[in-house]
Amino acid sequence: LAPPPSPPPPLPLPIHTMSSKPLFAKQLSSIGEFKLGAPFGNGNHAIIRLGEQKLSGEQVVIKEIAKSTPSTNRKLRRELEIMAKLRHPHVVYLHHHAETNDRFFLIMQFARKGDLLDIILKSSHLSSELCKRWFSQLVLGVEYMHSVGVCHCGTWLA
Repeated sequence: LAPPPSPPPPLPLPIHTMSSKPLFAKQLSSIGEFKLGAPFGNGNHAIIRLGEQKLSGEQVVIKEIAKSTPSTNRKLRRELEIMAKLRHPHVVYLHHHAETNDRFFLIMQFARKGDLLDIILKSSHLSSELCKRWFSQLVLGVEYMHSVGVCHCGTWLA
């Protein structure tokens, strides 16, 4: 196996069905150097948006998370610390993070091909070569995360 390519300096969590009620009263159009695009998923406390780095035009995923209890906010800050340290070509990385009075923003690598399970379920046939390559990448990413003491919660294809 050839060594994996080096990634740019570390995502996305599963996307949930959009609800009809807005999570935030005030909608923002940008956060720092990133434009916020239209939402394409949400959960109870977060909106998932496609975004764009203003200067380079690079697509990113922006997870906009409502601040809630001090305990939840501490857990999120811990998750941010962990994500900021992860650097591996087969692990979605955190570009940047920011916060306002009422929300956190996680700006992450955009996994262009999406959620691995969704791809498998939608495909009528996957070649054995493709499956071997994906499995190898998955194992390398999980092995890296375990080597630095981190558990994983989602599988996405960049």
